[in-house]
Amino acid sequence: MRKLCFGRQSNFFKNVDENYKRVFVEGMTTEMKLEVQTLHRHNNYGHNRLYGLCKQLYFSIPRLLIREVCAECNICAQAQPIKREI
Repeated sequence: MRKLCFGRQSNFFKNVDENYKRVFVEGMTTEMKLEVQTLHRHNNYGHNRLYGLCKQLYFSIPRLLIREVCAECNICAQAQPIKREI
Protein backbone atom coordinates (compact mmCIF):
# COMPACT_ATOMS: atom_id res chain seq x y z
CA MET A 1 0.00 0.00 0.00
CA ARG A 2 1.37 3.40 -0.95
CA LYS A 3 0.56 6.56 0.93
CA LEU A 4 1.40 10.18 0.29
CA CYS A 5 1.96 12.32 3.38
CA PHE A 6 1.91 16.10 3.19
CA GLY A 7 3.92 18.16 5.64
CA ARG A 8 4.20 21.88 6.02
CA GLN A 9 6.96 22.31 3.46
CA SER A 10 7.66 18.87 2.05
CA ASN A 11 5.81 15.84 0.73
CA PHE A 12 6.77 12.26 1.52
CA PHE A 13 5.80 9.10 -0.32
CA LYS A 14 5.52 5.85 1.62
CA ASN A 15 6.45 2.87 -0.55
CA VAL A 16 5.80 -0.86 -0.16
CA ASP A 17 8.80 -1.35 2.15
CA GLU A 18 7.32 1.13 4.65
CA ASN A 19 10.09 3.63 3.86
CA TYR A 20 9.41 7.29 3.16
CA LYS A 21 10.85 9.07 0.13
CA ARG A 22 10.72 12.80 -0.38
CA VAL A 23 8.65 13.86 -3.39
CA PHE A 24 9.67 16.84 -5.50
CA VAL A 25 7.20 18.61 -7.76
CA GLU A 26 8.30 19.93 -11.17
CA GLY A 27 8.68 23.53 -10.00
CA MET A 28 11.04 22.62 -7.15
CA THR A 29 14.27 22.35 -9.17
CA THR A 30 16.29 24.62 -6.87
CA GLU A 31 15.29 22.55 -3.83
CA MET A 32 16.19 19.38 -5.71
CA LYS A 33 19.60 20.75 -6.60
CA LEU A 34 20.29 21.82 -3.01
CA GLU A 35 19.38 18.38 -1.67
CA VAL A 36 21.64 16.66 -4.22
CA GLN A 37 24.48 19.10 -3.49
CA THR A 38 24.34 18.42 0.26
CA LEU A 39 24.38 14.67 -0.35
CA HIS A 40 27.28 15.03 -2.76
CA ARG A 41 29.20 17.34 -0.44
CA HIS A 42 29.23 14.71 2.31
CA ASN A 43 30.06 11.71 0.11
CA ASN A 44 31.65 12.91 -3.17
CA TYR A 45 30.43 9.85 -5.03
CA GLY A 46 30.40 9.70 -8.79
CA HIS A 47 27.13 10.40 -10.56
CA ASN A 48 26.14 6.71 -10.82
CA ARG A 49 26.51 6.00 -7.10
CA LEU A 50 24.95 9.33 -6.19
CA TYR A 51 21.97 8.55 -8.44
CA GLY A 52 21.50 5.22 -6.66
CA LEU A 53 21.61 6.96 -3.29
CA CYS A 54 19.09 9.57 -4.45
CA LYS A 55 16.76 6.83 -5.69
CA GLN A 56 16.76 5.37 -2.17
CA LEU A 57 16.01 8.68 -0.45
CA TYR A 58 14.02 10.72 -2.95
CA PHE A 59 11.33 10.20 -5.55
CA SER A 60 11.77 11.59 -9.08
CA ILE A 61 15.16 13.33 -9.16
CA PRO A 62 16.40 13.51 -12.77
CA ARG A 63 19.78 12.01 -13.66
CA LEU A 64 20.78 15.15 -15.60
CA LEU A 65 20.58 17.21 -12.41
CA ILE A 66 22.88 14.76 -10.63
CA ARG A 67 25.39 14.86 -13.49
CA GLU A 68 25.33 18.66 -13.40
CA VAL A 69 26.07 18.71 -9.66
CA CYS A 70 28.95 16.25 -10.09
CA ALA A 71 30.36 18.27 -12.99
CA GLU A 72 30.42 21.45 -10.86
CA CYS A 73 32.33 19.75 -8.01
CA ASN A 74 36.04 20.64 -7.79
CA ILE A 75 36.98 17.44 -5.94
CA CYS A 76 35.38 15.29 -8.64
CA ALA A 77 37.12 17.31 -11.35
CA GLN A 78 40.51 16.70 -9.72
CA ALA A 79 39.83 12.97 -9.48
CA GLN A 80 39.06 12.64 -13.20
CA PRO A 81 42.18 11.88 -15.25
CA ILE A 82 42.78 13.52 -18.61
CA LYS A 83 41.28 11.13 -21.14
CA ARG A 84 42.87 12.48 -24.30
CA GLU A 85 46.24 13.82 -25.28
CA ILE A 86 46.70 17.55 -25.54
